[in-house]
Parts: sequence; structure tokens; C-alpha cells
Amino acid sequence: MFFLCCFAGVHGQASNKTAQIATIPAGATKIRIYAPGKDIEIFKTKGTRISIETAVRINIGTLPLLDYLFKSGRYEMELLMDEQIHMLTLSPPQNNNVLLVKGAECEEVITYKIHIPETIKHIETLNSNQGNFVPHQ
Repeated sequence: MFFLCCFAGVHGQASNKTAQIATIPAGATKIRIYAPGKDIEIFKTKGTRISIETAVRINIGTLPLLDYLFKSGRYEMELLMDEQIHMLTLSPPQNNNVLLVKGAECEEVITYKIHIPETIKHIETLNSNQGNFVPHQ
């Protein structure tokens, strides 16, 4: 009798999303979004809150791993207010190391849908090609 067994390395994919809501600080008239190389959609809304929906897809790993990464704050945007120039800056955490899963580098595709109050008239996003901020259209 002859048995042929094939074993292939199976790498899972997972995707998930989360929402983050914050009140716009008093005096904020401008928002700068620092998310280089990320897909960002911006929507104007009524009210005084900013809502950030972050969607993440990983090419290696499982949904429990991705849930753990969300809960650990890996994808939560940081908000910093500069009261002198009335600007609120949104940025992803700066301390995110390369994600390794079973010795292989995991690719993370991160997209943002950001709802900003219509009272904020000036919004800048990072131009990842040139490394500078440009007004959002």
C-alpha cells in the first residue's frame, strides 16, 4: 500500500473594524490627519464629535489575533490638541513594530472613515508621496 500525503502551509486572512468616538476640543478650528500610506475617507457631519472607523485586514493570522491587536490599542488613533494654533492632530500609534506571525511578516491593510463636524473648515491630510500636509478637498 502506498499513501501520498501533501502538507501545505495554510496562512489565514482576517479582517475586522472598530469605531472610536471623541468630542472635538473647544477652540479647535483645524484638523490634521497623519496617516501616511493609508486609505482615508472623510465625511462632514453635524454635531461636536469626531468618529473614526478603522478597518484592518491582515494577510496572515486569525480573527482572534486581530481582535487582540484591536483591544491592545494597535489601531487606535491618538488625538493631540495644539491650543496655540487651534489644531487637532489625529495620528496612528507611533510605536507599532512590524507584526510577525509564526516567523513571517504580516501585512496590515488599514483604512479609515473619519466623520468630522461641519464646523471644522480646515482639514489637512498627509501626502505620503511628498511627505507634507495638503488641504483635504
